[in-house]
Amino acid sequence: MTYSRLVYTLLGRRPIKLLAVGSALLLCACATPVSRLVPGQSTAQDVQAAAGTPAEKVASSGGGSTWFYPTGYFGMQTYAVRLDDKGVVREVEQTLTPLGLSKLQVGRSTKADVLAILGPPRKTIHFPRRAVDAWEYRVVDVEPETVSAEFSADNVLRGVVVEPDSYHNPGGPDHGCPTC
Repeated sequence: MTYSRLVYTLLGRRPIKLLAVGSALLLCACATPVSRLVPGQSTAQDVQAAAGTPAEKVASSGGGSTWFYPTGYFGMQTYAVRLDDKGVVREVEQTLTPLGLSKLQVGRSTKADVLAILGPPRKTIHFPRRAVDAWEYRVVDVEPETVSAEFSADNVLRGVVVEPDSYHNPGGPDHGCPTC
């Protein structure tokens, strides 16, 4: 029995899926325009020259701002470029991570807080019977996941639902749909 057949037999398809997704993410991560930015040196003009117009700009306390750039494999990466009040890059971080999600506080975070932490959602859905708005993000932890942040009418985060990403789930409604 070959090594690859043994791994397949012992662990099923999961290692192959992880390898494929991980490889795609690594390729995307290497090619991000924001990876060329240097905190403390790059300016807002450098950011726009390297990455273009941000999908969202959020004002920060103290006069700075955060510019969000969704990129990567079907929007599974969003980079936050944090600028100080003089327009100099302070930090560049990938927000759609377990660390980013851990910053959300159910019952306390507002839509503005979630936007400032994770960036713009991939999709928004309104559920009128429940009086809930849901913001959907695609996140990669070990496996690709869909994360829905659910807000009540007062714009407070009331729940976070994490499910396997339906694009990568063979039985999911979005399976194989690159525009979903």
